[in-house]
Amino acid sequence: MYEIRGIHHVTGMVRDANECLRFFREILGMRFVKKTVNHDEWTAYHLYFSDDNGSAGSILDFFAFPDQERGIGWADGVSLVTLRVRNDEALGWWQERFKRLEVVTGEIADLFGEKILPFEDADGMHYALISDEWDAGELGGTPWKKSDVPANYGIIGLGPLVFEMRDIRPLDMILRDVLAYELTGESEEFLFYEVDGGGNAASILVKRSDDEVQNPGFGRIHHTALRVSDTESLIFWHDRLKSFGLQVSEIVDRKYFQSIYFGAAPGVLLELSTEGPGFFVDETYDKSGTALMLPPELEARRLEIESLLPPLFGE
Repeated sequence: MYEIRGIHHVTGMVRDANECLRFFREILGMRFVKKTVNHDEWTAYHLYFSDDNGSAGSILDFFAFPDQERGIGWADGVSLVTLRVRNDEALGWWQERFKRLEVVTGEIADLFGEKILPFEDADGMHYALISDEWDAGELGGTPWKKSDVPANYGIIGLGPLVFEMRDIRPLDMILRDVLAYELTGESEEFLFYEVDGGGNAASILVKRSDDEVQNPGFGRIHHTALRVSDTESLIFWHDRLKSFGLQVSEIVDRKYFQSIYFGAAPGVLLELSTEGPGFFVDETYDKSGTALMLPPELEARRLEIESLLPPLFGE
């Protein structure tokens, strides 16, 4: 009843908001679904990208701190974010598109039985498109309808994440004993976990790593959110996390979803987020992403905030 249903969103850090917008909307064909600011540093954009409907499980969002340093190291954090496409044929199409648009990319490869196409964004963060050709898990969403990417090749959601850990034991304990993930596969390099029926939408990989520990900055992932159904489920998980002696935040209302936060392992901040109410609570489907949406406590400073933010591409 209260189970974790998979990935909700992944929050990264970028150097330049316009480059981020260009890459994820214009190249990847994801919907720019919400424009707001960081709640703690409101001179920085917080940009959200998703499938056509802003679905939980399809959301990539970014903090655009202009003065931050480049992130270094890959250990003790997310080192790979995958994005789902419908089939293997789509990977070939994207490989040609990436080459034509001069995106850093590699060869089609295998990740625990699924085909992937690795690539990097402008800040050097590691991504991969993953094929749903043989996936038996939750169906993906609807690609952004206004993209120039053909619908049968478009991005339909978030896939498995890879966490690189110097010591895998703390995260393994959290995933299995606390969050009820099941260890369903293991190799010399990876541990493979699934929840709620598994599949690409509900999987996490943990990689044994001796790389340098991550130093936060642009080109790195800030935190990851897992998906729960509703507020009642969130309360259940808040109490369960506390019962294990973990330091967990109170429930935070992010307007588009409610969340709790806790440290899962060295360097790993996890969030649990509700599926609703969603991105169309303050803008219509047609208008979502076009206006700067501010939390209520910042509305009185709108003119000041807007004067400090750079104009965005296409506005």
